[in-house]
Amino acid sequence: DTILQQATALSLRGFKESLLLQTQDANYGTLSFEERLYHLFESEINQRDNKKIKRLLQAATLKDKTASLEQMEYLSKRNLDKSVIMSLASGNFINLKQNVLITGATGVGKSFTMQCLGRRAIDLGYPTKYYRLSSLLEEIRTSRIAGTYTKTLAKISKFKLLLIDDFGVTPLKADEINDLFEIIEDR
Repeated sequence: DTILQQATALSLRGFKESLLLQTQDANYGTLSFEERLYHLFESEINQRDNKKIKRLLQAATLKDKTASLEQMEYLSKRNLDKSVIMSLASGNFINLKQNVLITGATGVGKSFTMQCLGRRAIDLGYPTKYYRLSSLLEEIRTSRIAGTYTKTLAKISKFKLLLIDDFGVTPLKADEINDLFEIIEDR
């Protein structure tokens, strides 16, 4: 009972749940001390990872939070190269601070591909943010009026992956181009 209280006091929820499971399941009695301890810490790590992913997913504001690379269809009309998508799925382009531009005709799945890559980045632990270009520009415009422009740019720059959808749908004004340049340059 004291260990459960200590786990609660230390906010070790996964550890505590695993300990309760071990006390109720006789199969754990056959494991060595180290194996049981390993299961306790593994449960805690998994619980923390799941909590982090949930937090990152909420902050990302993806349109489709369930999008996954496993759902991708590599049809000829979509002109998707699976090896390129799998390379992007590794997240290396994020570490290298490379920009990726997804182009194609209307309806071929550019937005969905972006959502899938965004979800994969979250699963890898990268803070990610999805914007429609018009929403991003509106947020920046509003921040200028409110006097929080620098703060808004700093907030945006904290995301390791920035997904900007519907880029190039409408012509941009000079100040909007400058704002986008600031965001890209800051990355």
